[in-house]
Amino acid sequence: MKYEDTLQIEMLGEFSIRNEFNKFPQETKKSMQVIMLIAYLIVNRTTLTNKARLMEILWPNNSADNPEGALRNLVYRARLELKKFFPGENVECILSKSNSYIWNSELECDLDIVKFENLAEKIKEEEDIDKALELCRQMLTEYKEEFMFEFPNENWIVLQRTYYNNLKLECISKVAECLGDLGRYEDIINLCDLLDYQEFTNTKVHELKLFAYYKLDMIAMAMSYYHKVIDLYYSRLGIEVSERMKEIYAMIQETSAKTPVSVEELEREMNESTKDQGTFYCDFDVFKNIYRINVRAAQRSTRARFLVLITVKDDSGKLSEKRLLKESDLLKDIIYSMLRKNDVFSKCNLTQYSVIIATPRKEGCQKAINRILEKYEQIKTEDCVSVSYQMKPIL
Repeated sequence: MKYEDTLQIEMLGEFSIRNEFNKFPQETKKSMQVIMLIAYLIVNRTTLTNKARLMEILWPNNSADNPEGALRNLVYRARLELKKFFPGENVECILSKSNSYIWNSELECDLDIVKFENLAEKIKEEEDIDKALELCRQMLTEYKEEFMFEFPNENWIVLQRTYYNNLKLECISKVAECLGDLGRYEDIINLCDLLDYQEFTNTKVHELKLFAYYKLDMIAMAMSYYHKVIDLYYSRLGIEVSERMKEIYAMIQETSAKTPVSVEELEREMNESTKDQGTFYCDFDVFKNIYRINVRAAQRSTRARFLVLITVKDDSGKLSEKRLLKESDLLKDIIYSMLRKNDVFSKCNLTQYSVIIATPRKEGCQKAINRILEKYEQIKTEDCVSVSYQMKPIL
């Protein structure tokens, strides 16, 4: 039989179940493992999940002394919580079958991940570009949050989160590509602006937006966007941008160079702001070119320069990427403020900075880096994080 009291279940964002009688979880009584058990069974609601699989999900690396007993207790607690949605009725939300568990298919559920997938399917199948664009806007405004963001490191949740993120980006890419074929470049930019550029792991979306800036002759915006993206790719993802991105950037540079300028205008364009008093920070592509110039200069000069690699490390191995990135950004601020203006640094991946320090002696370079490390130790927010460095002369 079907139960009439519909459960409103939200998983894109903070996990919650509610109806007119109850809401789960309560803010004051959150059990993350009960939430994980219920969420896993809902996501896999059409298939039986055996006990061994649930124990692996809930207690990875055999972290429970008695996982079978712990699972029985957890299922019991979950059932008690879920009964509150159906007062006076004998309703089981979690069913037991053949040494396995499954979500009760007789329950009426309004599930946001199902609505999201249905909307994505509509976007992919819609042939009218204006209707597809409107559906895409609806997706980006109604489903802004990531899948169960409260659980940043659980493997199965990360996989589901990646699936929904990729589905969203596939839809954006499909619609943006169609808009590009029609020359509707403003619509591409407006669509992509609904999603934070840091969420783009799909390089196709970056390429389409950058090309739209180029076609609209928005050169300054294009240059700024390109540098934001490559900084994101190097610092967070540890990878290079695509060859297509580099090709579009070369086209943008050619366009910006077509208008003749005077030497005074050239000087004004290249001069850094007088307000910028810190160490010179650049993206990794620029850093590599500066390094190559220093290698060539070292062959003819007695002035010494050193290449330094500074690494942030989570000694516990348990810190989330977000918290580790926060520590890495803290280190960036220290490097920026404590080295000299004629030194150069860049972020080459999530946890490492490359630095070029101009100093006549190795001891001077070590002294400068040690000051940075000492300052970081004074103000770091995570005790389990340490910073180390390697250095070598540029020859």
